[in-house]
Amino acid sequence: MLDGKGAVWDDTYDQFGQRGAHVRATEPAAPAARCVRCGVRFHPNHNYKCRRHKGAWQPATATRAARWSCCAAVGREEPGCHLAMHTAE
Repeated sequence: MLDGKGAVWDDTYDQFGQRGAHVRATEPAAPAARCVRCGVRFHPNHNYKCRRHKGAWQPATATRAARWSCCAAVGREEPGCHLAMHTAE
């Protein structure tokens, strides 16, 4: 785990989810990578959800507003509807 100052910590947890130990890591943290799908920076050891749209952005027509083809979200900057793991550059 990285704290706000960039220090790396190793945490251990018991079967109930309670933290048992919080000690400074002996190895330096891996540098952050950038996801080729969503552009977010992430640490490969802590690869969580990548949100993106799988469909294409469809411009407005005379009969409907602009939207994403995959989920019909109408804002181009709305969070993605598809969840996956991040993919490094």
